[in-house]
Amino acid sequence: MSTRPSDMPATITDSSSVPRSIPRSSTLSLTPSTSGSRDSGLAEGLLSDLLKLYDEWSNRDQIFLNVKDRFSGIRILRQDPWENLVSFICSSNNNIARISKMVQNLCKAFSPSLLTLQDPGATTLNNYHPFPSPAVLAKPEVSSILRGLGFGYRAEFVQKTAQMLVDAHGDASETWLRNLRLQSTDCARRELLKFMGVGRKVADCVLLMSLDKKAYRVNNKQQKEVIPCDTHVHQIAVKHYGVKGSFGKTTMTPKLYEEINTKLVRVWGDYAGWAHSVLFTSDLKSFASYGTSAESTPVIPKRKRARNTQDEIPQLPTPPAMPAESIGKSFNASINAMPLDTSGLDTTSGVKRRRIRG
Repeated sequence: MSTRPSDMPATITDSSSVPRSIPRSSTLSLTPSTSGSRDSGLAEGLLSDLLKLYDEWSNRDQIFLNVKDRFSGIRILRQDPWENLVSFICSSNNNIARISKMVQNLCKAFSPSLLTLQDPGATTLNNYHPFPSPAVLAKPEVSSILRGLGFGYRAEFVQKTAQMLVDAHGDASETWLRNLRLQSTDCARRELLKFMGVGRKVADCVLLMSLDKKAYRVNNKQQKEVIPCDTHVHQIAVKHYGVKGSFGKTTMTPKLYEEINTKLVRVWGDYAGWAHSVLFTSDLKSFASYGTSAESTPVIPKRKRARNTQDEIPQLPTPPAMPAESIGKSFNASINAMPLDTSGLDTTSGVKRRRIRG
């Protein structure tokens, strides 16, 4: 949980990094102001532009059109760069639920409780902790503590990255990260790739979701599209967009990464990274029925067929048991009682003869 007001989602702080729908002299705050009509107008402008983007992506891509109404709430939040960087370092060979749990445990272990609130929809109380600074996570003992929290090999990545930041930029580490928003996409990516545990995909996630690449323009120049690619995105590209490959695990080579990026940018155009986030979410198994009738319709489990008891099954009368000796005698008696047709056979002298045809 980040507590820095300047980095809250949807809050614009840099006059040089404003979306195209907002005048450079304006800022949009989540806090209601006395000029409610002005804030309302700015919000309407943002929504209008987003609706236009959804329409544009839908016109360009039938797959997007099929899911856009169900996932109209997906947003790029402009998250705090430091918190986002650590979170995506934790994402290596991991799943969303475990990543979230790891980040929560990290906050609890390295920062004091900020406040306690009742969990929405429940009676339990939750303690909320701010995200620890790079200086806190740079300490040598951090990696062993994180390993104890289940971070595995990612523990060293987090501690080393924090240490690299602090060694290079000291108390201004987080400010330096935020200022990457003012750099070109390629320059910002090169800086991120220097950190431990940061590859192309992790770097691109931070670029897209925290550093305004390509959420905003920089110095009125269009930024290069950023689409984070992993095996999941590769499978989407293979399934829907004609990228060659199999549906199994595939090694993400630099060549394949660029191929997927080029293809998806060609499909969606401007703000392709935003469109990618919608398709990525729609393809998750946990959202398979989201926004459909199946989600609201309770699933009634099929009743198992009750096993019939002996009292419920009609029983045939059981014949009385016969001794084995009696069974043999009865069988012989039955055989002996059968008429034997000896016509056409010469039975004299016990020698069998051929049948004599008349």
